[in-house]
Amino acid sequence: MLVVGAGGIGGIVTATLREHDPSIIGEVVALTTNVEIARATEDQGFRLTGEGGDRVVPGRAVTALEPGSKFDWILLCTQPPQVEAAAKSALPHLADGGAMVCFQNGLCETRVARVLEDAGVPSRGRVVGAVVAWGAAMPEPGLYERTSAG
Repeated sequence: MLVVGAGGIGGIVTATLREHDPSIIGEVVALTTNVEIARATEDQGFRLTGEGGDRVVPGRAVTALEPGSKFDWILLCTQPPQVEAAAKSALPHLADGGAMVCFQNGLCETRVARVLEDAGVPSRGRVVGAVVAWGAAMPEPGLYERTSAG
């Protein structure tokens, strides 16, 4: 799984997935454009606070992906105005038969489907909407606060 965006939602999604057995979930990679987030998670892991308790989840966010790396699931955890750019940058890393999941408010699925279609990739069944029913914040790079249980 690739999580694009390591802000409040993306950081908590990444950490929560990384807490599960990798033989079930597989590899979880977080991608960020923010060097401070990458540096903080590399130094200290994903620090979580708030709902769910305080803990540190080992791992880090990266600012670039290995060439040729492929992911069955790409979770788009960016702000809505950045969703097309995030989908375009991640598209070369989408595995055959893989899917992108939109974590944004605002029904971004149609916009992401258009990105795939414009690149010649059929989008039917490959763009999925998600509902995030809990709140999150990132008070500082690498520190993620779950602000509501959902």
